[in-house]
Amino acid sequence: MNGLLGMPTFGSLLGGFNIVSSPYLSSTEWKQVKFPRSKKVRIRKKWSKQRKNFASVPTATVYQMGNTLYMHPAIEAKFRKSLLPNVTT
Repeated sequence: MNGLLGMPTFGSLLGGFNIVSSPYLSSTEWKQVKFPRSKKVRIRKKWSKQRKNFASVPTATVYQMGNTLYMHPAIEAKFRKSLLPNVTT
């Protein structure tokens, strides 16, 4: 299928997959972002127990059910941009 100016549309590039985006499909993981200057195991162990040294980092999770892909809108934007930057639809 071709879109404007003969460019392929996004749906034809996915081979018939539908994309459903929802802001509720976000998953995060806690990752340590601050580390002590000391390399000693005892000090690092104490730092790893303090929540202030951790941050919530979003993960790129995509769920597939049949021919439908479910993902967060931010991940969808990255996905569309990486697949073909010239397609707008």
